[in-house]
Amino acid sequence: MKKLCLAHLKYLAFLYLSLSMVSCEKEHLQPDPPPGNTTPLVYISATLNHDSIYLAGGLASYVGSVSVSDILTFREFNFTLKSTNNPFHSQMEISINNYQNEQGVLQADLDHSIFPGTRHYQNKDHFIPLAANVTWFDPAGIKFSSDATTQNTSFKIISVEDIIFESKPYKKAMLEFECNLADPNGHIIHLTEGRATALFGVQ
Repeated sequence: MKKLCLAHLKYLAFLYLSLSMVSCEKEHLQPDPPPGNTTPLVYISATLNHDSIYLAGGLASYVGSVSVSDILTFREFNFTLKSTNNPFHSQMEISINNYQNEQGVLQADLDHSIFPGTRHYQNKDHFIPLAANVTWFDPAGIKFSSDATTQNTSFKIISVEDIIFESKPYKKAMLEFECNLADPNGHIIHLTEGRATALFGVQ
């Protein structure tokens, strides 16, 4: 009887620890907005296959950052949301290509590239001006990208607002998107109900 009780206690302890670990892993996916706000400054929400994600800057160690990628004559503007605790896990990046095939004055390129409208998705084989790319790093750190597979949907920039945040100018863009994401081995994730408020800049 004593052995049976000990076995039950061990099982209950194991169950409690397992549930605790699961909720810790998913805590960053469903953060609450900051007090007094209904929406954080930047966020990305989507359904990946059947799992919903919600990443928000300033919550659960997540931070947003902007960057510009120049490769040969091509240029793209990037927004990334990632955890400072696990920077390559459960991370999402949204990129918008420059409006032309060659690099111009950086601020002018930004102004001509980030504006409301419907966009195609970037193809990995050739640069498409104004096209978008969505990249997701899953909790294991595996990269899935929209440019690694074919797309039959579109990417929408709903609105763009010029703002100043921490003394720096940004384009604040509201986005809606659906796409397929593929890893290097060809495994596909279907992203639906994608919505985001993202910042783009020249910093």
